[in-house]
Amino acid sequence: MKLAALLFVFITFCGCHHDPAVVPPNVMKLVGTWELREPLPPYPVQLQLVLDTDNPPRDVTPFLVSGTIAGSRYEGRSSAGLDGLLVITNLIDIPSTVGSDVFRQAYLSNLRAVVQFSYTSDNRLRLSYGSSQPGVLMYEKR
Repeated sequence: MKLAALLFVFITFCGCHHDPAVVPPNVMKLVGTWELREPLPPYPVQLQLVLDTDNPPRDVTPFLVSGTIAGSRYEGRSSAGLDGLLVITNLIDIPSTVGSDVFRQAYLSNLRAVVQFSYTSDNRLRLSYGSSQPGVLMYEKR
């Protein structure tokens, strides 16, 4: 009986304790709505990053990605790491008009190829992408 009581106390106080997930400050700064500044878009382009609360952070922090470009919406998922790693996956374009826009297609292609994030100031986000022609997308926080 004492063994059962001791086991109950041990499980209650030691076995089921989980520290709440903590999002690093530099990753938390990604949350919000960002406007593309470079390359200079021919129309407003927005990127929104929201914490994916259904998937708590472990080694990386998951985000839901969405935005608007040329009257269309896009959405997907991303994961960001403390070291500046950023990967965007499952990015889909939801066009509201028929046809294709060269800038929109290039932007979405570059966004899919993002590999790293950094900040040039408190409200300026730099996303570096790799592809056959690597480059940078610069945003300003709204």
